[in-house]
Amino acid sequence: MCYHADMKSEEGTFKKTRESLGQHLDKKFAEHVLEKGLSTPQALATDVLRMLKVEPVYTQSEKPEFSEMRRKLNEEPGVLIANHPSGLDAFLLLKMIERKDIKIITSGNALSRLSSMFPEQYFYGVTGSSTAVRKQIQDMTEHIQAGGLLVFFPTGGEDQEAGKGTSYEFKGLFGHLLKEVLSPSDMIYSCWIDPNDIKSFASEKLPRKAGVLSEIILPGDFNVNSLRENGPVRIDERCADVGEWREVISGMKSGRQANQTLTRHFLDQFGQKEISEVRPEWTT
Repeated sequence: MCYHADMKSEEGTFKKTRESLGQHLDKKFAEHVLEKGLSTPQALATDVLRMLKVEPVYTQSEKPEFSEMRRKLNEEPGVLIANHPSGLDAFLLLKMIERKDIKIITSGNALSRLSSMFPEQYFYGVTGSSTAVRKQIQDMTEHIQAGGLLVFFPTGGEDQEAGKGTSYEFKGLFGHLLKEVLSPSDMIYSCWIDPNDIKSFASEKLPRKAGVLSEIILPGDFNVNSLRENGPVRIDERCADVGEWREVISGMKSGRQANQTLTRHFLDQFGQKEISEVRPEWTT
């Protein structure tokens, strides 16, 4: 009995210590954001990637249509969707976005982590009862109708389970937005974040997130990543309107069939036949 009581006491102490450390790091990061004047999601994402020494490589950047794609991304109402191989992905996407009328849809641990870094006005946390979710979807509808952009991962952030008995598949939110919320002319901007580039960081002995921790904690902006080479992450992009995506699921009554078909359409855009994405521990 004493053994179990001691174990329980130690677990409680560890939990309190971890929570206290987390609060301290959140405070230090908030101070860093104020000191650097990082007032927009793009500025903050750019700074985090700088500290990590991670460099997005946009594979469509040399194409003649690239500037028009990015204009639409930063001006038109709609949604930005992407695969989700790591905890870096929100930063990689936000670096692309110059506009401020964005809402990032997230939940669970990702919500608590990102909301400690970005102002609350940029988030929809999809959690709670069915009544709460309906209210959140209504808020999303109003945001898009006002000309805004939603940013989210349509698998619900479960890419890391693909290849381990769990199929890569969109959840129902994307299909609902397509059928019930978005207008035919609204934009669907799709990104493919190369999971192999993400995996290349996993073998590094010193996690890159140590660079963020050292710079916000140690004096003189010292960053342990300073001697590293920039780590490239390739990002492919496509831009289409809602009408194209609706056509893909035209006549389908089964929600599961529609989700699977939308998933396949997304993968086909980027020539992806199989998914095997594992979230490296350092990015969580």
